[in-house]
Amino acid sequence: MENLDLSIVLPAHNEGKNLPGVLKSLKAAFSQANIKSEIIVVDNGSIDNTPDVLRLLREEISELRTLRIEEVGAGIGTIRGLEVAQAPILGFMDADGQVRPEDVVKVFLKLKNDNLDLGKGTRVGRFFSLERKILSKVYNFLFQLMFRSPFKDINGSPKFFTRRFYEAIKPVSKDWFLDAEIMLKAQRGKYAVGEVPIVYLERKGGGSNVSILTIFEFLKNMFYWFLFKR
Repeated sequence: MENLDLSIVLPAHNEGKNLPGVLKSLKAAFSQANIKSEIIVVDNGSIDNTPDVLRLLREEISELRTLRIEEVGAGIGTIRGLEVAQAPILGFMDADGQVRPEDVVKVFLKLKNDNLDLGKGTRVGRFFSLERKILSKVYNFLFQLMFRSPFKDINGSPKFFTRRFYEAIKPVSKDWFLDAEIMLKAQRGKYAVGEVPIVYLERKGGGSNVSILTIFEFLKNMFYWFLFKR
């Protein structure tokens, strides 16, 4: 783990079908770009074959570290992974295979080359259902309206940031609002942020963990931050 460039965290809840392709492609992309990385997968209480898949992948991918927690939630899984990360640049992304590995590298290099505090992907081609597209547009519109946010895609990933930035903002959201919390704190702290347009692929296996309850969760958190965290 010496001289690491990057620690990237992937929270995974029932992603056994997607993890082999995602992790192998990330390893190859980082190797080709000469990025020395550790890939931390946090198994968020999966009830599929995720633990067995990760056990086999650890034998094949030396960069892979795994962590099992019983709590379900993308935010808590990400935070637990970041707590054990060792590199000077940290980041996270979904484990569903919808982000191309070359775009992950682009976001990392944007952060490095432009000396940013935070770099993030902004999804331009999205394989969402019509319902998801509408919900995403409404959510981003409300977020920009309520918080005067200059960012286009609040939940876009991957997100990479310096350890200094991470230790300064200390995110705490245990649910899907983690992305929004990070963007709000970056905006309020006037940190240097860069966005990179990325292609968002169709999910190959498993099902989305986003539901109507997720939307209510977003809205509840948005109004809480608007009313009490200004």
